[in-house]
This record gives sequence, structure tokens and C-alpha cells, in this order.
Amino acid sequence: MPAKVDAIPALVATAHARDKPAPAPIGYGGPRLRLFPIMVPYRTSGGVLYQPLVIEVELAGGGGPDSLSEKGDAREKQACWALPIIHEKLLMYLFNANLVSDDFVGERRDVLTKNLFDVLIDTVGRGYYAGLTLVADDAAPLDSKSLELSKQCR
Repeated sequence: MPAKVDAIPALVATAHARDKPAPAPIGYGGPRLRLFPIMVPYRTSGGVLYQPLVIEVELAGGGGPDSLSEKGDAREKQACWALPIIHEKLLMYLFNANLVSDDFVGERRDVLTKNLFDVLIDTVGRGYYAGLTLVADDAAPLDSKSLELSKQCR
């Protein structure tokens, strides 16, 4: 009987481990594609001002001969072709979002990033993109492959 009682904490730990998402392996995801900058309207007490916003999306990694990258698949091509449509959807969302200046910093920036990624997923579905980031002014330049694909996919 004590053997079964000793096994319960291990079962609970296993159940908790299953509930947590596994960390992504190093190198997961594909190239990062940088969209054209967007001038985002936001409200102030003095009227409407505009904040430049640069967005990068990361293609979901995979594997296959028809890939845009070494670790990609044919879905990456579809994701690339959908990028102009996504850019348009993001523009429409940002125009109607009634943002304020606080939405571009801190936790509210993270919420904005999540909402933009939700727009992206609602537009094309899951499995095409691994992430979306709002690029800071001092962001590192894209690697050569991502830069070339960004130019091709826009």
C-alpha cells in the first residue's frame, strides 16, 4: 500500500507537466518577415496623433522540399502570399482600435501585440505564423534570409 501512496505525488507532477506547454526547441519557427511601417492613429486631449509602428511576423517552422527556409514547408509560401492581406487587416484593426499613447508602452503594448496576433490568426488560421512582435526603434536588423523574404512577401 505505501508504494501507491508514494506514487501519487509523481502522478500529480506528471499531470502538471502535461498542462504546461513544452518549451519550444531552439531554432523553432521560420524566418521573420518585417511588414511596412504603419502610422497608427491614437487619441490625445489635443486631437489625433500618429505613432509609427513596425511589425514582424515569424513564419511557423516545419519541414519539406517546398519550403521558403531550410526548416519550413509549403504552408510558409501560403503565409507569405497572405502577408499583404494581413497588413490590410492590421491597418483596419488599428484604425478602429481607439488607441491612446499608453497603448504603446509596458503591459498595454503586450496586450496590443496579443490582439494583433489574434487578428492575424483570425485572418489566416493557425499553423502559418509562430509569433508577432512590435519592433522597437533599436531592434537588430533582420538576417539576410529574413530580409530577402520580407521584400518578396510584401
